[in-house]
Amino acid sequence: MTKLFLAEEGSDHSRDLWTRTAPLVSSRITYAETSAAIASARRARRLSRQAMADALRRLSTEWETVTAVDVDEVTATAAGALAVRHGLRGMDAIHLASALLFARARPVVVTWDVELRRAASAEGLAVVA
Repeated sequence: MTKLFLAEEGSDHSRDLWTRTAPLVSSRITYAETSAAIASARRARRLSRQAMADALRRLSTEWETVTAVDVDEVTATAAGALAVRHGLRGMDAIHLASALLFARARPVVVTWDVELRRAASAEGLAVVA
């Protein structure tokens, strides 16, 4: 979601996917990760205070359209196994475990992270980047 609020490579493509995709599902940690990325951009002086406030406000509004997957014991345990199997970082493993909860619905994983993309594909999910 970070690419929706910060000008980065892939931001335009992200915004296009966001507006054309339904339902939108993501791990609840996405909100914290995106907030942290926006704050980091402010600390790095890539955003003004006002731009940061605007981005956080937009995040809050957009988040209302997302079905958030809680990180419960089942998801955390699955994420641990995925981290070991695919060499993923913890948060990426949580994102993948969250997506796999919806495997029957054939979700599309949107990620620019190479390792997460490989792991999602190996787990049989469609991937867009």
